[in-house]
Amino acid sequence: MSEGTVKNKIRRFLLFVPLCFIGLYTCCGLETFYEIKPPYGAIAQNPADGVTIPQPPVHGSESRKFEFSTEANNGAGFIAPGTEVYYRIYNSVEKLQQDAKAVNAANTDVAGNGFFKMKSLYYTPLRIKDGGKNQDLLIEGAHRVVIRLADEEAYTGGVFLDGTLTFEPVLRNKDISFDLIPSAPNPQPPLQTDSDFDFSGNESGYWYVNAYAVSVGLLSSTWTRSVSKVLPLGFLAFKKE
Repeated sequence: MSEGTVKNKIRRFLLFVPLCFIGLYTCCGLETFYEIKPPYGAIAQNPADGVTIPQPPVHGSESRKFEFSTEANNGAGFIAPGTEVYYRIYNSVEKLQQDAKAVNAANTDVAGNGFFKMKSLYYTPLRIKDGGKNQDLLIEGAHRVVIRLADEEAYTGGVFLDGTLTFEPVLRNKDISFDLIPSAPNPQPPLQTDSDFDFSGNESGYWYVNAYAVSVGLLSSTWTRSVSKVLPLGFLAFKKE
């Protein structure tokens, strides 16, 4: 076999391999990539930027809320799209910011990186009561969202969509209330053994609740779960005494 014949066969083989992969992706429905839009427009009372150590933190009852906007993500190849909120309670703002720095570093345009880093730090889905049933919060559609974790003074705890109270109450993991402050009717401060509580770090005069929002949905072509970049919502501070 001549050298030219061998070169021609190698050239045809190299052309054939990409065509095989193109055919495989087309047949399997893997050729389409869908981008799920993340929530946006958060107003952080205390920024979880991995740096800021507020002394003291913003902690008044009027400002003790999470606020952001959700995307509908309809018509983009997704089934049952919505927005979830994840939280963790901290004893130390320094430890909170250390974890926030790690999440922010992983939260690139490659969707899922920030989410999986956040989950690895034991963040937990926010829960609500809906129709008499306790369940993880899933916000459907595009809304301006305000979340107050508990009743305080003149403010009602719950999830408000476009100004309307839609879900109440807001619940922690194991369906415990967020009545963290001593003046609550039935105070339930976090315990060292609670899975949603990070007890490490320097003791302070506050409980800190940090949260992230994320868009989720099922890809209609593959029935696999897709997640967006996470949106830092900042943290809320509850004075212990």
